[in-house]
Amino acid sequence: MARTCHAAYSNRAACHTHLGAFAAALEDAERCIALEPAWSKGYSRKGHVELLTKEYAKARPAWHQVVLFVMRSCTSAAETQGNWPCF
Repeated sequence: MARTCHAAYSNRAACHTHLGAFAAALEDAERCIALEPAWSKGYSRKGHVELLTKEYAKARPAWHQVVLFVMRSCTSAAETQGNWPCF
């Protein structure tokens, strides 16, 4: 796998999660975040693994980042499309 492809690490994290290989999934999610910190999916992969492993305190910051990305996206869409509601 290309060492600089954040999407590949995200996808592999999803596969590891599905297989129950949570340590490998977390490692790939963290690598995804390191490669592309401005992409929400890495944080959602990390938060998902941490929820499944009952690491709730660790999951909270990851999900907080996801919420921030969604809010920024909605704000941007509202600015470019008028009064377009996000939800």
